Amino acid sequence: MRKVLTFLICLGFFFSLAEEKGVFDKRGTTGASFLKIGIGRPTGMGDAFVGLCDDPSAIFYNPSGLTQLTKREVMVNYIDWISDISHNYLSFSTPFLGAGVLGISVCAVDIGNLDKLDIDDPTTPIREDTLSLTTFSCSDFAVGLSFARMITEKLSFGTTVKTIYEKIWDMVASGIGLDIGLHYNTGFRSLRLGVVMANFGPEISFVGRQLDKIEKDTLTGKEVPVRYKTTPVPLPTTFRFGVAYNLIDEEKSKLVTCLDLVHYNDINETFNIGMEYNLSNFFFLRGGYIFNTSEEYRSRETGVGPLTGLSAGLGIGTTLAQNLSLKLDYNYRHYEFLSGSHRLTFSIGF
Repeated sequence: MRKVLTFLICLGFFFSLAEEKGVFDKRGTTGASFLKIGIGRPTGMGDAFVGLCDDPSAIFYNPSGLTQLTKREVMVNYIDWISDISHNYLSFSTPFLGAGVLGISVCAVDIGNLDKLDIDDPTTPIREDTLSLTTFSCSDFAVGLSFARMITEKLSFGTTVKTIYEKIWDMVASGIGLDIGLHYNTGFRSLRLGVVMANFGPEISFVGRQLDKIEKDTLTGKEVPVRYKTTPVPLPTTFRFGVAYNLIDEEKSKLVTCLDLVHYNDINETFNIGMEYNLSNFFFLRGGYIFNTSEEYRSRETGVGPLTGLSAGLGIGTTLAQNLSLKLDYNYRHYEFLSGSHRLTFSIGF
């Protein structure tokens, strides 16, 4: 009963936060948005994974799921993101001294070089808005340390502490984020539950030389150095509650379905649903959909269309030796106006 009550308290905390509504539109009000980009096999299942979390992707979706890993695993994930932006993710997990499972993750987003454009000053006779041929780089980076352990034979706890770094030209913003998750195997057939709070931490703001200017004092007319400050923004804190259940649960044939309820602090809530068919741990076929609760978002006239959020994927896996396994996954996420996003994942267990 104590286990059940602990889990229900966490669920109550999740739903109480999910019911809070802001008094204004919060889109675009958070920083480090790259932390919301899903990785690995779950991206082909509509990012519905919190209740399942049975592979190295658990570090991202629900670190408590790391307790289901029984050997060391390395996972490499590449995403051909929108507009020539590449997203790279690397993780390593290993049992740790019999106390639990330790995980390390690195996420890097390369936006590439952008052209610098100057704004024309209408009070001067010359043009300042011509192409200057100056470029600057943009990138995002995060490193996380995870740990998970069993609290009871059915309930596990996991957490991730991550350092976050964003760079635009010579301006940088950095901070620390925290993920906390629980995973509960109910014991009723294959029903599993998960809950997680991700990217919780203090606000971040940019600092750098581009914020240092020379301006005229309105009183004396003299030029004086001025340092601008940027408005601090919160991290993209996310709350997820997930359910996983095997519709087919045979030795060589399994069909799992997952449902996640997701609440963000900057956009609408979503219902994520995904399914995966597993044939003899060799061939995997998956599909999913992210349902946004905003009708305006789903509309073709005012939003991104109903097909945005559709995903699919497939994978193959093999065991080369008793303790050596390989797996390759391909997943696809559809976007109405920005075409699609292709994702490749390779993992090795040893």
